[in-house]
Amino acid sequence: MQSFSAMSCGLFLLLLFSPLLASSVPLQIDKENTHIQVDVKATVGSFIGELERYKLTVEIDEASQRIKSSTLQFDFEYLETGEPKRNRHMKDWLNYDVHPKAEFKLTALDATGETTVAQGSLTIHGVTKNISFPVEISHEEENWTIDGTAHLDYRDFDLKKIRMAIMLTVVPEFDVLIHIEAKSE
Repeated sequence: MQSFSAMSCGLFLLLLFSPLLASSVPLQIDKENTHIQVDVKATVGSFIGELERYKLTVEIDEASQRIKSSTLQFDFEYLETGEPKRNRHMKDWLNYDVHPKAEFKLTALDATGETTVAQGSLTIHGVTKNISFPVEISHEEENWTIDGTAHLDYRDFDLKKIRMAIMLTVVPEFDVLIHIEAKSE
């Protein structure tokens, strides 16, 4: 009978404190100061494009104050390159009618020494690849800042190398520059 009582007490304590153990809270993204950009190099016409609209969620573990999950979703319609003609060509190249959206899902944050590496799955053009890239995460009280640069190659997503005329090409490797500012509640 005593073991049943101890088990009941343990179960009660687990139920009582489980919200504290598994509680996560979403960060409130400051869209005015958050920037997600792509840095593209070309023989002529290099540019930095910026996502004008996106859905970004970041949740932190309330107890440990560590990032627990994050997802970024966007429609290529809202990737502004600075030139309407280039925007149209990009959508044609991406086969936008079939693959209009992209998504990144964080699967892990690995901290080794002073380096933190974000790992996750990125889907572009209907192809999902696991990627990893260094990030810097800082927070003071409720203010959070997350910065990172993902070095990618569009050929990994079954996209053809872009060539115009004979000598004009877009370099397949590009960077996604991430700067997130947010607040916890």
